[in-house]
Amino acid sequence: MSYSNFKEKSICIPFLVYLIIFVFIPFVIVFFYSFIDENGHFTLYSIINFFTNLSKCSVLLKSLFVATQTTLICLLLSYPLAYFLAKKKIENIFVISLFAVPMAINFILKAATIRDLLLLIGITGGQYPYLSTIIGMVYNFLPFAVFPIYNVFLKLDQAQLEAASDLGATPKTVFLSNIIPQTTPGIMSAILMVFMPAVSSYVMYDVFSEGKIISIGGVICLSFLNNQWNIGCFLSCIMLLAIVLMSYFTNNLNKKN
Repeated sequence: MSYSNFKEKSICIPFLVYLIIFVFIPFVIVFFYSFIDENGHFTLYSIINFFTNLSKCSVLLKSLFVATQTTLICLLLSYPLAYFLAKKKIENIFVISLFAVPMAINFILKAATIRDLLLLIGITGGQYPYLSTIIGMVYNFLPFAVFPIYNVFLKLDQAQLEAASDLGATPKTVFLSNIIPQTTPGIMSAILMVFMPAVSSYVMYDVFSEGKIISIGGVICLSFLNNQWNIGCFLSCIMLLAIVLMSYFTNNLNKKN
C-alpha cells in the first residue's frame, strides 16, 4: 500500500473508532443483556415473553401502524412542497430558516404547543388518540422529510427532462419515468428519517394520545424502569434490527435506481 493510499484511508480511522465506541460496543452490551436474567444467568425469557405476550405484539403493531401513517402523510406533503421550492429556485437560506428554526425549538415544548392547539379545535387525545398523535408527529417530522427530497430536486438533470418532453413524452410519463427515479434516494432517506423515530418516540405518544396509545418505545422505557433489563434490551435489539433491515432495503433500492 502506497503512502498516499494509506493517508487517504487513515482519514476514516476517527470515524471507525467512534463507531466502535458508541455503536458497536453498546450494541454488544444490549445484545448480551437480552439473554441475562436478574441473577446473571443465561435465559431465553425475553424472547419467549415477547412472542407469547399478545400485548407486546399488539403494541409493536400499533407503533408500526402510526409510524406508517405518519410517514405516508409526510411524504405526500413534503414531495410537492420540495418540488415547488426547488422549481421556484427559492434561496437556500429561506428554506433552511423555514424548516430549521422550528427544529431548533425544544422537542417537548413543540409537542405541548401543538397539543394545546389541537385542544382548542376540539381534537383531544382522549377522544381522538390516533388522529391527535398522527397530526403531532407529522408536524414534528415533516422537516425531516422535506430536506432530503428538496436536495435531490436541486440535483435533477433538467436536460434529461427537457429531452424527454421534446421526444413526445407526456408530463405524466416524464414524472413517472424520470423525476421519480431521480428522486428515489431522497424519498428513501425521508422514509428512514421519519419512520424510525415515529415508531420509537414514546414521548410523542404520551403527549398527544394522553396515554391512550403505548408505543414500543414506551414499553422499552417501562421495562428499564421496572428493572426488566433483559426484556428492554431484547426489544431494543428488535428496533435496531428493523433499522438495519430498512437501511439495507433502501440502500439496495437506491443502487437499482
